[in-house]
Amino acid sequence: MEGRIHKRFVDGLKREGIFFLISFLSVVQLVLSSASELHGQISQFPHISSFEDEPVCISGCNTNCPLLGTWRNATTEDLDWVTDRSGTPSSSTGPSQDHTFGNSQGYYIYIESSCNNQGYPNKRADLVSAYFDFSSTTDTVFLSFWYHQYGAHMGYLHLDVDTSQGSSPWVEDIIPPFTDNINQWQRQLVSMGPYMAMDSVRFRLRCITGTNSRGDMALDDIDFFIPQENDLEVTLINDPVQGCALSDTETVSLTVFNHGTNTLFPGDTVQLCFQVDLTNPLSESFTLTDTLFPSGELDFTFQQRADLSVLGLHTISAWSKMSPLGTSHNREKTVSVYHFDVVSQFPYAEGFENGFGMWRVEGVNSSWTVGTPAKAIINRAATGANALITGTSTPYNNGESGWVIGPCFDLSNVCRPELRLNVAWENEYTWDGAVIQYSTTGGVSWNRLGSLGDPFNWYNSDDIYVRPGGQAHGWTGTVSDGNGSGGWVSAKRNMYNLAGIEDVIVRIVFESDNGIAGEGIAFDDFVISNGVYLGPDLTVCIGDTAVLDADSVSGDIYLWSTGATTRTISVTNPGIYWVEVSNSSFCTTRDTVEVFGIQPQYQVNLGADTSACGSYDLMAPTLPGFTHFWSNGQSGQNITITNSGAYFVDVTTPCGVVRSDTLNVQILPLPPLDLGQDTTTCADLTLVADAGASAYSWSTGATTQSLTVNTTGNYSVTVIGINGCTSVDSIEILVAGFPTADLGPDTILCPGDTLCITANPNPGLNYTWTTGALSNEICVRSGGVYAVTVTNQDNCSRSDTVSITIPADPIANIDADTSNCPAISFFGNSTGGPVDDWIWIFGDGDTGFVQNPTHIYPGTGLFNVELVTSNACGTDTAFLPLPLICEVGVNESLGLEVAIFPNPASQYLNLHFFYSGYTRIDIGLLDMMGKEVIAPKAYRIQGNGQAVFELGDLAEGIYILELHTGKQSIRKRISIRR
Repeated sequence: MEGRIHKRFVDGLKREGIFFLISFLSVVQLVLSSASELHGQISQFPHISSFEDEPVCISGCNTNCPLLGTWRNATTEDLDWVTDRSGTPSSSTGPSQDHTFGNSQGYYIYIESSCNNQGYPNKRADLVSAYFDFSSTTDTVFLSFWYHQYGAHMGYLHLDVDTSQGSSPWVEDIIPPFTDNINQWQRQLVSMGPYMAMDSVRFRLRCITGTNSRGDMALDDIDFFIPQENDLEVTLINDPVQGCALSDTETVSLTVFNHGTNTLFPGDTVQLCFQVDLTNPLSESFTLTDTLFPSGELDFTFQQRADLSVLGLHTISAWSKMSPLGTSHNREKTVSVYHFDVVSQFPYAEGFENGFGMWRVEGVNSSWTVGTPAKAIINRAATGANALITGTSTPYNNGESGWVIGPCFDLSNVCRPELRLNVAWENEYTWDGAVIQYSTTGGVSWNRLGSLGDPFNWYNSDDIYVRPGGQAHGWTGTVSDGNGSGGWVSAKRNMYNLAGIEDVIVRIVFESDNGIAGEGIAFDDFVISNGVYLGPDLTVCIGDTAVLDADSVSGDIYLWSTGATTRTISVTNPGIYWVEVSNSSFCTTRDTVEVFGIQPQYQVNLGADTSACGSYDLMAPTLPGFTHFWSNGQSGQNITITNSGAYFVDVTTPCGVVRSDTLNVQILPLPPLDLGQDTTTCADLTLVADAGASAYSWSTGATTQSLTVNTTGNYSVTVIGINGCTSVDSIEILVAGFPTADLGPDTILCPGDTLCITANPNPGLNYTWTTGALSNEICVRSGGVYAVTVTNQDNCSRSDTVSITIPADPIANIDADTSNCPAISFFGNSTGGPVDDWIWIFGDGDTGFVQNPTHIYPGTGLFNVELVTSNACGTDTAFLPLPLICEVGVNESLGLEVAIFPNPASQYLNLHFFYSGYTRIDIGLLDMMGKEVIAPKAYRIQGNGQAVFELGDLAEGIYILELHTGKQSIRKRISIRR
């Protein structure tokens, strides 16, 4: 071990020499950026750092991890906190999964305590926060963080504070330092009460390592928040997990953490929701049977099930309905669940000639691809044209942590599974490397397949620095240091420990540091067999001999279809051959191969000359072992051509004989057609095919050039050109529809009250208010016009507006028109706010409920009229004393008529009489109570005439002018205004 450490130290010095200037400038830049960016202030809460978006720092002894978020590494200490996932390099220490997602795919930060020349004992690493501004926060903020301290040599973690903007020393240990040796994430909760009036507060998490290598400690989900009464967070989606043969009735179970201040007791109800992909969210209420204390957690399992029956990637989200979505800790928890293809027929062989097949790429900064290798050493595929490789012609990436993950292998009926493949590697020795892992937990946890020292070229190192997949074993090295493969190597490893297991997933992991990047690693001819594999079908020339090799292990018993019992047999005749291999465990396996035979004079025939629309597939005859070379430089049995011309192919048979043929092809142009990219629309969409075709045929049956669609689906059109060639195109349309945005009718708000306006409160929607708020609800205390725009995940938006009016209290006023006494017209009005209700009390026992009523009184008298006005915010009452002496003719009219003006009057009244004869008229004035205020005066008239009646110094008001003839009495109401 000492020799290996020494070599790595020497390698490190070489690397430092090469990259000294770059590293120095990087450190300077980091120091400068840290010094400025750490003075940014954070004043919005909650504020959570989960480290999922931080740059990937390779697991291990990295001394320059440029964290870019709220928390930064101090550059003057012994160690750096580095990002990591799926386990730290040292055994029996560190977390195997992060806290945010509860799996090996999420990231955390940790301290590697066993770094050469840096680690244990008593080494220091400082994690420093940005500045927090608590001055405008009225409620107390709390700090919560999750830590993992597992290892026999664990050191201590300290929490310090600085409130002086660096002008004074740090205040150390605001909580007691803590340590532990337990393999689980634990939580610390710290009140920020002492700092709530301060606007520049920063914190430091200070690690002091223990006495030896098993002292890796980790941090995750550092959270500043204001506690609420009810604040439940879905912290984990425990089920379902990705895997094989998933169904349409998968169980959904969650872990819920109580961030709130309320304790929930048995009998209380919790409402939770989950959503699969883009389907409608499902909600379910749970009645608690256990107590859920603050900072406690409980597991919940839905009665409703998730449909994950479709192969491929699914997204599951879950959240609580105890508080509005998006507030405090109630956010959507989302996980990806992959439904793997299942392989149950063996041998399984993948040569990657047609792409990735059932394999897919995952990870960070990955260079994995499928293609023809074109590098200096890895310059071809092991067989065929393609291989799985970290870049076909370029170096792999610095800081790469990627893998290719295969299908799900059902080994339940396989008694002796074996993996064989061809591998080539050329990467920086011990610093970069690859490993093969397997999972029986749907990818939640991974185990290394094999170790250094296993037979059949399996791994060449157990000390890879970057720990691919959290493992130290793997393939690493270059030809120049004597550890590269120098080309393709056949490797094989038994998987006997997985025999009989139904769900086995295999992945190939490659990781690199940030130093030298080489060619990388490549794989080809990946085969899982049941203990024996005769290889692919093959072709021999008639008269030649082929050797079939069972290639098993010592002690096996062989039985061939020919009756032979040896490991190998030689065959000269075409046919199907099989071998059964048995061992002392009574496990018998079989494999079959077909041998084709050809004559040395084998002829090639491409067929007759032809014409085709747009393109033409040329197909040459083939059998196993044939190779093809076409006149346009392509290889393979089939090629597709798009240009007219003469094409010939050379076919080399396993007999070593080259045969050729030529074909003339005329390519006719296709009518142009392009419906565009698959799209999402919020409303109807019109699809338009290109013009110039002789006919159109849509998948809906329409035959027009354009088609308007309003439902989700796949739409295709076939167009026929004038030369008879057809083009077909299709497009996937998702008619997402508009979200609901309904703020309700316009309304009023009384002074001093608060009104909460709610938009569509569904998950997955975004809200933009004219106030700048982004939540689904706002609460207002002032009038105005408020508008919200609701946008769904498909970027479809709807808006709505509501007008909020704050009315003043009504101030009631009464006007009355008594000119038609005893039918009195009343007029209600308000000089204050608007009036919703009018209530009249007329003083004679009757009431009215309209704004301007007319009321007929029973006769003369004093009536106390009352008007009550009200709106939603207040009530007011007005009073009017109403004395009535109505104009009454006491005798039958003898034809006398009189006109009075002005009315209202101030000093006098002009009276015009209209009469056919001669008479005497006595004119006097009464007040409204019938009391005489001006004694009657006599006037004599002959026919039409006039008179002036003096009003004297009477007070303003309403009076009754009384006129008497011998047989007639007339009363007129007058008004005196000064």
